[in-house]
Formats: sequence, structure tokens, C-alpha cells
Amino acid sequence: MTIYTLLMIIVPALIVFFTAFYFFKIYTDLEQKKIAIDLQQHAKATVLPLRLQAYERMTLFLERIQPENLLLRLNNPSYTAEQFKNVLITSIRSEFEHNLSQQLYISGKGWALTKTAKEEVIKVINLAFGKLQPNASAAELANNIFEIVVTYDEFPTLTALNALKQEIRVLF
Repeated sequence: MTIYTLLMIIVPALIVFFTAFYFFKIYTDLEQKKIAIDLQQHAKATVLPLRLQAYERMTLFLERIQPENLLLRLNNPSYTAEQFKNVLITSIRSEFEHNLSQQLYISGKGWALTKTAKEEVIKVINLAFGKLQPNASAAELANNIFEIVVTYDEFPTLTALNALKQEIRVLF
């Protein structure tokens, strides 16, 4: 009889305990999911402006290193071709280094295309300089750069710009 009485007390208590435990587990799981969603939304709200700023800065960089913009912005008739070449390359590298941290916020593909565009512009400048006589002027270098650029179907700076614009469209 005592075992029967003991079972009558223990069995309902165990049922109540496991039921309470089950509902408590469901409640804590839901609360953890809610907290995770809140953290994720907060992170998106914080990171999204940084990502937009990174895309803006890389767009500006790519626009600034497009040969026609670069040549107009940095042109100085008193430069020799070699001086002008050095000014152009130094400007490109300086701006790129200034924007290195932006790779954290743009895609790997976008960053790779941006780096490729930078290297291609430098390559074009060096190729154009290589075709000149030692005493050539900055204007002759600029003309050679333009001659090389027009041979491209789409210059790498435009390819990178279009890719970055496409990535931004996906965000919105």
C-alpha cells in the first residue's frame, strides 16, 4: 500500500515537472531566437550604412582613376612625361591605399574587380610611357594613354563600376 501511495504522489509530480520543463524549454528557445533576430537586425542596421559608404567610396575611387578623369584632374603642362607618369601612379596608389579598409564591406568579387581596374590603369600608363621618347611632354603621355584606352571594348574601371552598382541593387 505504501508503494501505491508513493506512486500516486510521485507519478503526478513527475508529469507536472516534465510538462513544466517542456514548456520552459520551448519558452527559452523562443526567447533565444527572438534575441538572435533582434541582434541580427541591429547588426544590419549598423552595417548597412557602412556598406553603402564603402560602395560610395569605391565608386568615387573608380570614377577618379578613369583615365580621362585622372588626366584632366592631374594635368600640368609643365610636367615632363616621366613626372606626369609618376604623379598619375602615385595618385592612384595613394587613393587606393586610403580606401583599403573598404574591402571589409564590399564583396570579394567587387574588391577583386576594383584591384584589377587599378592595376590596369597603372599598366596603361606604363605602356603609354614606354612608347615615348625620353624628353616627351605630359601632353604626349596623355595622348598615348587615350590611344590605348580606346582599344578596350569596356575599360576595367567601367566593368568594376557596373559590378558594384549591380551589387548595390541586390541590397535594395
